Amino acid sequence: MDTLEFNCEKVFTEEMQDYFMKQWPSANEEVFGFTEQAKWKMEEHILSARKDGEIIGIAQFRIIGGVAYLSTILIKEDYRGKGKIGQPLLKKFEASAKEKACHKLSLKAYKNSRAATFFAKHGYVEEGILKNDIHGIDWVMMARYI
Repeated sequence: MDTLEFNCEKVFTEEMQDYFMKQWPSANEEVFGFTEQAKWKMEEHILSARKDGEIIGIAQFRIIGGVAYLSTILIKEDYRGKGKIGQPLLKKFEASAKEKACHKLSLKAYKNSRAATFFAKHGYVEEGILKNDIHGIDWVMMARYI
């Protein structure tokens, strides 16, 4: 009789990569109608805003499958709420996603936060609430379609 094992592995091995490369195209074709692995290639990006060489803002995002996920936008406290750093970084993120032919912009923010209000003002709409998520805090998933 065969013995099944279920393991939590710490390293993504070459054997695992080979498994994905062999199995994923059929799943892609079945669900999405394509077999090209390139459509799943993830790109990491980081934008910075600087004044006199000093970083005063950062936006970090990744693109995968036509969706651009904004994971971080962080503005130095002295510059927050003035519309001079966050808005241009957000616009640069959106332009970068558009250049890469993304169809959706996605992010999450603390529910009822200044950040959620900021994104709503820029056309992002709530897609769902993640209750008791990271750090036990409710988050709101937001998106904008381009």
